[in-house]
Amino acid sequence: MNHIELKHILNLVILILVIMFILFIITFNLIKIMNFIIRLDNVIKKSNSQNNKSYVIKPEKFDHKTAEELGYKNYLYEINGTEWGEGINILLVGSDKKFFIDSKARSDVIIILRINNKGKIISISIPRDTLITIKGGKWSGYKDKIGHSMYWEGLERLKKNVEDIINSPIYKVAVIDNFYNFELFLDIIGKVDINDFKKDTSISWIRNRNFKDGDIERCKRQQVFLKKSCIRLWEITKKGNYFYSNLIYDVLNKIIMTDLTKDEFKKILRHLKNNRFDPETDFYTGVMPGKFSKYDSKILKRNNLDCWVLDENVLNKIQFLFYSENTSLSFAKKPGYFNFIEADLKYCFENFYKNSIMGKK
Repeated sequence: MNHIELKHILNLVILILVIMFILFIITFNLIKIMNFIIRLDNVIKKSNSQNNKSYVIKPEKFDHKTAEELGYKNYLYEINGTEWGEGINILLVGSDKKFFIDSKARSDVIIILRINNKGKIISISIPRDTLITIKGGKWSGYKDKIGHSMYWEGLERLKKNVEDIINSPIYKVAVIDNFYNFELFLDIIGKVDINDFKKDTSISWIRNRNFKDGDIERCKRQQVFLKKSCIRLWEITKKGNYFYSNLIYDVLNKIIMTDLTKDEFKKILRHLKNNRFDPETDFYTGVMPGKFSKYDSKILKRNNLDCWVLDENVLNKIQFLFYSENTSLSFAKKPGYFNFIEADLKYCFENFYKNSIMGKK
């Protein structure tokens, strides 16, 4: 065997190894995609088989770590409002009843997400016992807790009351309307990296108020959960990958009631991708500051009820942070398959270049 033949065989072997490696990578990723699709399909089947089933919450004992010990931080005191500029506000609501539109229900969870034009997100909880003065509707001028808004006059009234607090329009609304759907959400995102948080006790954990500050501490813990969930969603969608994002939206739309369309969802993801969104550093949390107080309810005809009175000074800053005259994603570009591919390739090349430079140093 001469030198030329040996070189030819060697090139052939290398080619075969390269092809085998590529096939292995493709097969490995196809298996991961199939497992992902099967997992999402199981969630859809569970969602379709609910049939208005009742959900029993079992009391559980937890290691009562405070939100700060679990990683919570209130960024409201650090963020400079001038950095946020244009953006949109999305209202997240957790209701204690399924089919809340047809039956009276309270909003146990009220969270505003602000997505700004630089691809950053701030998430602020409004405690359900926050005292408000109702504007408009049957109870206009009366004092009540914001968590009762949906009970008296539906989701639109809750949305309007939140808009009055932040002095800015809400772009879209998303509602998880029972505890079973919350568990289905956990089936989608998988394990949440929070100490003492387990899927089989998740409802008890997220609703736990056995703390000195009761619902305020619960709001903080929910912010910890939301940030960790955002990290997981960003991971399982491969940082907003077009294919994975389409699948995720279809399943989320089965368990979350929202007026956010798939195109709008993809538009937000592409906007985050283009701005190199990192949920670890670009997702800010907070709870509306205030103090515990008492009030007399003319609506309920009861006196000396507990409530949460917002801090007016911090509220002014929040209104500045969340201010927007836009009710559309005017700052985000129209999404398309090749736009996502372009963003992914650009991100890969930037990482490769960065790692190459760091390696040389």
